[in-house]
Amino acid sequence: IWLLDLQTRRLRNLTGQAAVQGDPAKPGAFLRPSWSPDGKWLAFSSDRNTEWVGHSDGRGWEHLQETSLYLIQSNGKGFRRLYAKAGFAAGAPKWSPDGKHVVFYEIPVEQTWKSHWPGVVATTTSQIVSVNVATGERVERSSGPGLKINPQFLNANAIGYLVKAGPNE
Repeated sequence: IWLLDLQTRRLRNLTGQAAVQGDPAKPGAFLRPSWSPDGKWLAFSSDRNTEWVGHSDGRGWEHLQETSLYLIQSNGKGFRRLYAKAGFAAGAPKWSPDGKHVVFYEIPVEQTWKSHWPGVVATTTSQIVSVNVATGERVERSSGPGLKINPQFLNANAIGYLVKAGPNE
């Protein structure tokens, strides 16, 4: 994840630090960054330090990303894992208006493979989840079948998201 100073046109690799990169022999993608409302923190997903796993119980060719959520300050300090759940991908984080919560989708890793294939996408289920930035408290915001993605706080009391596939599409 890179930052561009608009005045000087200088680029800075925010996730390029060794402590953020993790084990160079393992996956290390940094995905879908989202700025906190005050501009001091960035939330993002990453599969850093996970094992390479193929689809179809590890036999397939496509890498399934077990992703966790991370935070880092705009100055590159304060890097920490905000949320992780073994066997799941946590993605597309977005901040609450007050900056106290991050909402995201959570999907079993094996179902990420099915989520983009016609014919089986309707069998995929994810949930919309939020986590308290200070305490780590997890709250499941949706339930039931269907592929639910791209959550966003609409205001302090409402979250919108896209239903890509499922019984109510």
